[in-house]
Amino acid sequence: MEINGIVNEMNHRAIHLLDGLIDFKENILGEVSRGRLFNANYPLLIQHIIRETRLYRATVKELMEEKELKEFWIAKLHQSYCRFLQIMYFERQIIISVCLKRTVIKQKMR
Repeated sequence: MEINGIVNEMNHRAIHLLDGLIDFKENILGEVSRGRLFNANYPLLIQHIIRETRLYRATVKELMEEKELKEFWIAKLHQSYCRFLQIMYFERQIIISVCLKRTVIKQKMR
């Protein structure tokens, strides 16, 4: 498979994952807004992450429409977003940890 085909396939997978991340963050934001989920982050941070993810998704789609792909810039863009996703993973771990500690405290109080 040629490099453009590989990059195009990777971009399609990235868009699918980005859609899932946007849905996940919008769900968290909605639950936090309704008071059904505790989160250590401010809602504005969650909104910011959603906006950044949408911007990245739009950039990937725009690059896919170009006739002549710039592999270097695509790789740099993916590298930057992978770092962003790594930070998101750690944020998720913190949320899980806080929720578990909160559950343990509630159980001990009973």
